[in-house]
Amino acid sequence: AAPGMGIFAAQMATGSGGVSMSGTSMSAPHVAGVAALLRQANPTWTPAEIKAAIMNTAVPLADATGLPRAGAGRVDAYAAAQTTAVAMGDPDLISLSWGSVISNEDTVTLTGTVTVRNKASFDKGYWTGIGLQNGSPSDGIEGMSVEPEFIPVPAGASTSVTVTVELDMSEVAMAYGAVLEEYFGFVRFYPGTPLLPVSDTDAITTDGALYVPFYFTPKPVAALDIAGVGTIVNPFALDYAPFSLTHTGPVSSTLWLYPALYAAEAPNPNVQDMASIRMLGMDWGWTQPGIGEVMVVTINSWGPWHVPQPFFAEFDLYIDANRDGAWDYVNFNFNFGWWQGVGHDNVWVVVQVDLNTGVLALGSPWPIYTDYNNALMEWWLPTARHGLGPDNTDFNYQLLGFDANGNMDVTPPGSFDYDFWLYPFVLTGGPGPEAPVQGLAVFADDKSGHDLAQPVGAMLVDYHGDPYGAYGAQAYLLEINPLWFRYFLPPLAGGSAR
Repeated sequence: AAPGMGIFAAQMATGSGGVSMSGTSMSAPHVAGVAALLRQANPTWTPAEIKAAIMNTAVPLADATGLPRAGAGRVDAYAAAQTTAVAMGDPDLISLSWGSVISNEDTVTLTGTVTVRNKASFDKGYWTGIGLQNGSPSDGIEGMSVEPEFIPVPAGASTSVTVTVELDMSEVAMAYGAVLEEYFGFVRFYPGTPLLPVSDTDAITTDGALYVPFYFTPKPVAALDIAGVGTIVNPFALDYAPFSLTHTGPVSSTLWLYPALYAAEAPNPNVQDMASIRMLGMDWGWTQPGIGEVMVVTINSWGPWHVPQPFFAEFDLYIDANRDGAWDYVNFNFNFGWWQGVGHDNVWVVVQVDLNTGVLALGSPWPIYTDYNNALMEWWLPTARHGLGPDNTDFNYQLLGFDANGNMDVTPPGSFDYDFWLYPFVLTGGPGPEAPVQGLAVFADDKSGHDLAQPVGAMLVDYHGDPYGAYGAQAYLLEINPLWFRYFLPPLAGGSAR
């Protein structure tokens, strides 16, 4: 198990003393030592078989820590040395992992293969089973099975089974934020014969049982088909651009609309998709008691990051608060644990650098609004922390994206005034499985704010959209064309205005 807790080992240069410490620096050499001893005992076994022997025979941790943190469990070196059979899912992982399961379908069937290799000189037989580990969610699990129920494994041979997990994606719990929906458990193989089946209760204490971990994170997504006309003929007369939204998917769309200040037609080929900027939106958010006005910045990338940490994808938003041509602040995504100096965690925050003083501070009192395996993040930025206020609501900006290799994507510089609500909108309802077709009306509110920002359209965000883009998206670009100058004066004096 890693990182390992309270591991006791010999203390260097003490002769007979010991030391108890925690972490991968302690667990790794112990597991490596067990692997070396197993290799010595079984010189013809492959590295994968040695790894499988260690994982198959591990035991649950005493504090019931689940598989995502404990791995296969606590190494039982004696049991690993005694086993004469191994069970393997993925040839490299040994475990069976479906990873992130993204789907727009109501039901999903996951299948995999586990192979049992008999390394003994005599025949073996196993009863098979599968179950979730304590601590795993079970929402949406319609069925789990291993076929066949009993397998003979001749001496020196291998036998495979098919593992099936059936999911109702509409029942999977959706938690948008720093909660990862991890499903996990074990495929089990209990020694026995066809005439003497072993019950699950008895098998837990049966010597020679083999355990293969399985893991997946389901993510049901919504998709929208959008049709409409983006031209607003007379913005001054409450004219609007009408759109029709048609939904598909097991989960309802959750929507909001921002002025799109930047949109790329294709990913930057020199930057990983998770750091390649697809769309940028900004808008006034709300007034928070004790904090003041809050501005919302929405960033959409071409591909998902696992977590919005800068070592996956970093986004730097530069702000020139007084528009004098010199950047005053830069905000970037990080985590609160690093900010506190206690190590990385998954409380995702905006960190700000005052470029005039070099002082580091939090750019927002709120965590970044995003999810695991996501391509969309929102920053809720108090304007007062960025040199802005009631008498100074317009600023210059520029957004940069950096991938894990340091490659950079850059948007053109722009200007924005959060005092103007450029695109008010009205939804007839939230599109979802019960009401798949809804209407959206987009208005144009202010010409001067529009002229300053020069938005490329409206950014329709679906927080439950597909971050991979296979089924819709997490942000849709709507073309909006307000015809501000429908009325004009003719060039001839004395003529009539129309």
